[in-house]
Amino acid sequence: LSEKAQFSTTTQADIWLKWHDLENIKFDFDYYAAVNLSKINVAQAKILLPSTDIIIGRQQTGWGVGLTVNPIDIINPKPIGSSFDPTFVRDGRDALVVTRYLDSQSKVELVYAGNFDQTVQHFDRDYAAKIKTRLFESDFAISYIDKGLRRFSGIIEAADKVFGIEMAGTIPEIDWGYWIEAARYMDSRVNEAVLGVDYYFGDWHPAFEYYRNGFGSHNLAGYDATLLLRGRLMGRDYLIPSCSVSVSEKLSLTGFGLINLNDSSWVLAGVADYFINDNLELILIVGSTALQAKVKWVF
Repeated sequence: LSEKAQFSTTTQADIWLKWHDLENIKFDFDYYAAVNLSKINVAQAKILLPSTDIIIGRQQTGWGVGLTVNPIDIINPKPIGSSFDPTFVRDGRDALVVTRYLDSQSKVELVYAGNFDQTVQHFDRDYAAKIKTRLFESDFAISYIDKGLRRFSGIIEAADKVFGIEMAGTIPEIDWGYWIEAARYMDSRVNEAVLGVDYYFGDWHPAFEYYRNGFGSHNLAGYDATLLLRGRLMGRDYLIPSCSVSVSEKLSLTGFGLINLNDSSWVLAGVADYFINDNLELILIVGSTALQAKVKWVF
């Protein structure tokens, strides 16, 4: 091994508590603890009414149909590529979510989400609405998000109004899955979009995504490093291939890449997920410059 190689260990725990004994009311609580980090991801009550669900408290709200990138996942976003990490847990956000079911295939979702930043004594809030239904044998949804102010390590991202559209289904005759997701930032006049396809060849699952990043630049000279602090990419056009294979009932392998089509730079990574038994899972994540080993224990 190189003399520069460094190894570190981190112990973490994730505790889920569920209480479903009360009629029409459910309680969920998720506490995460690690070295120098302790947080509550979920602490919510779900009230079930005829044709309506009301969720109050800290919750993990994920919007969008993209595999790796979700342009309309603005309320409670996840990092790009985190969907390939079996141990990833989305941070919760305090919110009120009301879902009205119109029929077996259609619903309306209303969201109010807030966040108080104690470091600057500032309160951020988002309002959002989404209508989801079936269209041309596919899932289809349109959304509107009144996005509040954001702060990232001293960088301020202005409030904006965002219209979104998403559609996912199966291409007739060839049985390939597809998804389309796009967002239009009205005040910034910026568009984001992702287009993807996938297919299952027995135990093999290849997928391809194209991501159009309206916040990025076509050339290296125009790259804005502050985009990285805001969780965004600096380039304009990206290809994201991936492939998963089930080697056995206990072992699965996944490889994926992030290719910048503007400057030809790329990043490759892979994940090996092995179930030692019903309670213990070993996960290896290999990146271009790092190796992570994680053990997940469920009891």
